[in-house]
Amino acid sequence: MEQLEVTLVQAGWGVTIPISWETAVTGPERFYLVPAPALAVKQAMVELETKQPANRLLDIDVLHEVDGVATVINRQAVDAPVRKCLICEQPAKACGRARTHSVAQLQQRSSELMQQVLAAHEQSQRAAWLAQQAERALLYEVSTWPKPGLVDPVEHGAHLDMDHYLFIDSSLSMTNYLTNSALPACISKERI
Repeated sequence: MEQLEVTLVQAGWGVTIPISWETAVTGPERFYLVPAPALAVKQAMVELETKQPANRLLDIDVLHEVDGVATVINRQAVDAPVRKCLICEQPAKACGRARTHSVAQLQQRSSELMQQVLAAHEQSQRAAWLAQQAERALLYEVSTWPKPGLVDPVEHGAHLDMDHYLFIDSSLSMTNYLTNSALPACISKERI
């Protein structure tokens, strides 16, 4: 739902949530009112559903009003391919109708997809933590005094183009770089 809301906001459409069932027995459900052309919203939702493998678990319907009746826009309306089965990549409706796969197989595949998302999130969190520690080290270093010839809170030492505050600003500007630098190590099998 967070990804969906970010997608809507980034498209400039805003988000209005008129009703939500977060703990429904069938899974979380939420309705959004989106002040945008329905086909454009459907295209954005199809892109979101296919953005990463686990997003295939999402079922985002886009409805619009036609003669006072709420009508679902299907994927074909935006020239998107039909949904594929999570297991065999055949059309999902055909597999569903024929009961090609057991509930246990579908649950196993769904669990694998969710585990991938959780692992990626953990890796991202670990990389952000490492970047935070690197920033902290930079800020501690510049705050230490005295350091003859180096930038500190009292003087700029031999660095005429740098002072304490510029050093802090420079350190904080490196957040994304430090996070992206740490990510490959967090993705590897080694424990950090």
